[in-house]
Amino acid sequence: MLEAQRVFDSMSMKDKVTYTSLIAGYGMQGRGHWALKLFDEMNMSGIEADHITMVAVLSAFSHSGLVDEGQMIAKMINVYRINPRIEHFSCMVDLFGNAGLLRKAVQIITVMPYRPSHAMLATLVSASRIYGNTTIMDWATKMLEVRPED
Repeated sequence: MLEAQRVFDSMSMKDKVTYTSLIAGYGMQGRGHWALKLFDEMNMSGIEADHITMVAVLSAFSHSGLVDEGQMIAKMINVYRINPRIEHFSCMVDLFGNAGLLRKAVQIITVMPYRPSHAMLATLVSASRIYGNTTIMDWATKMLEVRPED
């Protein structure tokens, strides 16, 4: 990440792709505050975020445990004028699942305008197992159409 940051800093022209790439890199390293700083810098530079940038930002929050910062679906719609896609909702399920906020993860799944993906439900099953919530684990397992013992 130090080398990536050095290259980024040396660039005379930064765009949505370069910002998004660095945000994603910091996110994968669990450095959500750095990702947020870059996102804020990107916005202040007048570079508009797109749905891919928002996936990188939400993923960074999820990998860093930044639950409060990560609750930005409404902000995506109202501020950035980006309609959330299933990938954004999936990041939210991951964010809440990692934090043990399983009911919030279920709420995301039940109110989103998409059918939940298998990966999204598997994430919820895994988080439910970690946090010992067999009720939600059974619900998500049934949604996956898999027997609980599988």
